Amino acid sequence: MARIRSLFYICSFLVFRPLSYILPFRFYLLLIRVLSIFSASFYFRRRAAAGKALQAVQGLAPDKADKAITEGLRNVSLFGFLDFIADKWTPGRAEKYARIEGKENLEKAISGGKGVLLTYVHSNTFNVALPCTGHIKEIYPLVVLESKGWLSGIHAKIRGDLWESVPNLEFTYLDREENASLKIKHLLRRGDVVAITADGLHTTKFVSVPFFNTVLQLPMGVFKLSTLFRAPIVPLFSGFDWGEGRFRISLGKPILKDTPVETANAFSAQFQAHLKKYPSDWSGWWRMTPVKDEKGAVVYNLYSVR
Repeated sequence: MARIRSLFYICSFLVFRPLSYILPFRFYLLLIRVLSIFSASFYFRRRAAAGKALQAVQGLAPDKADKAITEGLRNVSLFGFLDFIADKWTPGRAEKYARIEGKENLEKAISGGKGVLLTYVHSNTFNVALPCTGHIKEIYPLVVLESKGWLSGIHAKIRGDLWESVPNLEFTYLDREENASLKIKHLLRRGDVVAITADGLHTTKFVSVPFFNTVLQLPMGVFKLSTLFRAPIVPLFSGFDWGEGRFRISLGKPILKDTPVETANAFSAQFQAHLKKYPSDWSGWWRMTPVKDEKGAVVYNLYSVR
């Protein structure tokens, strides 16, 4: 399946990347929107998993849950294609096609001089959210280098080159053996904005937080970094407003607490408030699965349907 996805991505790049130069930008977004409508119906396993999670966790009525799932799956099909225009988000286009709320929150966090952890969840539109937010302040994403098969390697090379061409993003590459916190500390000491995910699938240490009607496991690392280096977390949430036809980007209020647990709880509170308004903005609904933590309590983490 991974090889099929990589092959599809490569073929899509060969077809759609040239269109970002040939066609008007609005037409390209319209094309993506049409394709996403057709492709959303094919995500049967994800729809089933998301339906269970939304009803069990958030308690949404079936009709509202179905609407959120449909919109969320349409966002999923945007994901790969948005890579191909990530470097086309000029300030003018960002202002026209994206709505950024909470710019003052990021500016306030930056003014503290301790750097900022721009902490996002996988919304499937973060490849628009990061470039657009980068017009406020240059962002340093951290990337882990991995050895892959030849087909996946081509996929990774294309995606890496596309992202590196975004003018307001700078990349810090890490090997598996490297201590990521040292590089992050260096960037934060310079007062930089570091992009880091709060719901990644590749973590071993978790913190459990209240999440609607249940408990969710989030990766501990980002919250430890915040308290260790006294760098505020600014939550980043994003999605696509299908009625308005624009991307919505939300920058939450800065979070700086004394302990990782307090920090994680504050992040979860903002995350839940956002999802009450826009439940389709998060792709984690179809990756949630109940597990038992080290104390034997039932919690949810994000290792379900990929």
